[in-house]
Amino acid sequence: MNKHVKFIIFLFSFSILNSQVVTDTVKSIQGDSLLQEENIENKIEQFTEKAEQEVDFSELTQNLEYYSRHPLNLNTATYEDLVKLGLLNDIQIRNLLTHRQKYGKLISIYELQAIDGFDLQTIYRILPYVKIASEESKTSWSLRNVKKYSKSFVLTRFTHTFPLAEGYKKDSGGYLGSPYKLYVRYNFSYFNLLSFGFTAEKDQGEEFFKGSQKQGFDFYSYHFYMRNVGPFLAVALGDYTLEFGQGLAMWTGLSFGKTSDAIYIKKSGRGILPYRSANEFNFLRGAAVQLKLTKYFYLYGFTSMRAKDGSGITTDSINQEEYTISSLNESGLHNTTTSVERKNNVKENLIGSRIQLNLNRLQVGYTSYLLHFNVPVVPSSDLYQQFYFSGKQQWINSIDYSFLYRNMNFFGEVAYDGDGLPAQIHGLMYAANYHYSLALLYRDFPRDFTSFFGSPLSEGSKPINERALYMGHEIKFSKQWWLSSYIDLFHFPWLRYQVDAPSDGVEFLSQLNYAPNKRSQFYFRYKYESKKNNFSETYAKIPLDNRKQTFRIHAAYPISDAFVFKTRVEILLHKYATESTKMGFLAYQDVVFRKKNSPLNFTLRLATFDTYSYDERIYAYENDVLYSYSIPAYYYKGSRTYFLVKYRARKNLEYWFRIAHTLYVDRTTMGSGLDLINNPAKTEVKFQIRYTF
Repeated sequence: MNKHVKFIIFLFSFSILNSQVVTDTVKSIQGDSLLQEENIENKIEQFTEKAEQEVDFSELTQNLEYYSRHPLNLNTATYEDLVKLGLLNDIQIRNLLTHRQKYGKLISIYELQAIDGFDLQTIYRILPYVKIASEESKTSWSLRNVKKYSKSFVLTRFTHTFPLAEGYKKDSGGYLGSPYKLYVRYNFSYFNLLSFGFTAEKDQGEEFFKGSQKQGFDFYSYHFYMRNVGPFLAVALGDYTLEFGQGLAMWTGLSFGKTSDAIYIKKSGRGILPYRSANEFNFLRGAAVQLKLTKYFYLYGFTSMRAKDGSGITTDSINQEEYTISSLNESGLHNTTTSVERKNNVKENLIGSRIQLNLNRLQVGYTSYLLHFNVPVVPSSDLYQQFYFSGKQQWINSIDYSFLYRNMNFFGEVAYDGDGLPAQIHGLMYAANYHYSLALLYRDFPRDFTSFFGSPLSEGSKPINERALYMGHEIKFSKQWWLSSYIDLFHFPWLRYQVDAPSDGVEFLSQLNYAPNKRSQFYFRYKYESKKNNFSETYAKIPLDNRKQTFRIHAAYPISDAFVFKTRVEILLHKYATESTKMGFLAYQDVVFRKKNSPLNFTLRLATFDTYSYDERIYAYENDVLYSYSIPAYYYKGSRTYFLVKYRARKNLEYWFRIAHTLYVDRTTMGSGLDLINNPAKTEVKFQIRYTF
């Protein structure tokens, strides 16, 4: 480890010396809040560690990109507007509205410091997306305004990886199509009142205008979305998402779980949203409306009819036309004969409604929907799936609430699927004073509860077979220093995948942060996680402790008016059952060039990693082209480099180019099966162009 220690000392002695350069001259850096950027990257990294499938985070980018071009006026924003911003909790929102009601309009953005819950870090985070103005620019549905202020863009992205994997070679019986990935998107928008467009995507290995894909792209998505038209607060046709309550019954949008923002555990549902991402599973297709019945009551209605991929197909031995499936496939890949045969073999129909009461400090919602499949879902015979959903039809009802009392926010949701005990989640966010905040969350998901569209905060990927207590803290020592930490104690009452007994676990994270200004952030993180996993001993499988400890030092700081450096060192210690402790190591240095009014910016990363096995993998966020994300797992021993450049040729024409190269030094191949590459190195190239008009 001597060489790793020397590398750490070099990186952080360099960053400490250069952190002194953060003067007023860095205010010209493009993108006002490095703190907000770091916050988003942290959330995405922690989400990816637990995600079972690749996730499209473009929904998050699109929301913030809109507000960066059309900052939200804090003097006129409503409660619903501030919720849709997605950067403030309910306590902060209500305190802002109360302050505005008592004292009138804000004079300066920094007047927010006089409002409870708005510290400098919060102000830095929202700064690029809000403004203070005496009057709000009026937008109306006149044809003249729509023609004058509307925006459209066309975006195309091409991705290719080489050398080719074994599945692409002739006579391999592997992938059906070409190895490149192609993405096309068109979008028309008039502020946040109107949006329509389409998305088309061809994944690696899928055929294109031939064979199984004679229609061209494997995936097409269309949306039409309007707001504030007469009594209709929102209307969605085509593809859309729903966000209600705490996500126990219905949440098809992007949903984060436990993060280093330890007290931000409450979900604030934004209702009906247009779907503009390329994920092929987690959305609805049909129609949805939101109506304002009275000043306080809102009514939602929604319906969806779409096809999905079913796995684990079993044909009835008597009637060959009848079959069952054991699960729904979420990958969206149709690049082999088997995956093509399973494509759209299940029809999913949904109809539901929601009524919502919005008072000053109380919100209550009742959601009910009926889900129907055209074929029965029958889980596999594995013992841990004994209580999984079985059948064709499911009716779910839920009640969610949020109540503000002084500086406390009580919230929760109770859902019932008709087959057993109700599932429930209840929480409290308490801002005791400027220096201390607390969050508590209790969740109880029975082993026989199923919510196909549920995505609450949980340890597992779905709200099932889990009982837990979460406690988060945030302590502010000063305007620049604060400590955030959480502990999550969870119990699984029934068996789980690769755990042949009821089990317990714990996850603990503590992060010490230092942000001298809105341009810089330094933090040290310690994370501990312990869960059970089967350990084979003689003829029996015994669930034993599987423990991981992570130590991370991270620094993000500008060194001039154009350059930002990001430095990270991370060490992971893994102890499984009676085996010896194994280690993973990652260190990287980023150089980011962002200069105001410059048509060119770029990011360069140099990374080195060394882990004992895949089990010690370390995830790290990488900058990517617009609406695309890269959060690879670094494992084995080697290096990784990527270079991303963006060039604005004209005001309405932008280009992106990204190249990423991975080299292993302890093996001669990478991947397995059809993805096996007989080479220790791999290179991925992306090219993207966006034309706005």
